[in-house]
Amino acid sequence: MKMKEICLLSQSEKRAKWGEGPWVYESDQITWQDNETNLYCFAIRNSEMGTWCGYVAIDNTYSIYENKYDDIDVLIHGGLTYAGNIDELFSAFAEDENLKNLSVFGFDCGHAGDFIPFFKSNILNGVYRNAMFIKQECASLAKQFQKFRCKKTQAIKTKNRISKFTRFENLEM
Repeated sequence: MKMKEICLLSQSEKRAKWGEGPWVYESDQITWQDNETNLYCFAIRNSEMGTWCGYVAIDNTYSIYENKYDDIDVLIHGGLTYAGNIDELFSAFAEDENLKNLSVFGFDCGHAGDFIPFFKSNILNGVYRNAMFIKQECASLAKQFQKFRCKKTQAIKTKNRISKFTRFENLEM
């Protein structure tokens, strides 16, 4: 998957909704495949609040596949706040054969300490989490998910006979 950036709102619509700021010049949706882990990553701007949400998709070769987000111990901005199937969140991607049946885990940038464009004032001295930040956090999450990746053992010898089946084991990091 090549990196793809989409603007859903025009610059004037963003200014009218949230005022002037870096969000006016950013896209609203970014999709890419992480170079290091080959996991699919998605960044989507919340169309009401103006903040970013980041997501990483995994397949059933991960031990956390289809887990609840609060059952997964990772360090990510604000903690995980979403878990679901790709078709629940990104119906346009669910039709792509490479992306079918993936579980998606996500986080958002609308927490204490974050600047939220919707409020148009920064009285709490929050930090705006831009597109570069969300990409870095998605890459970090994808890398952390590797500890949950399972390895396949194709053949196991038992009683002088080779049984061909697949066994999953957690990889050691």
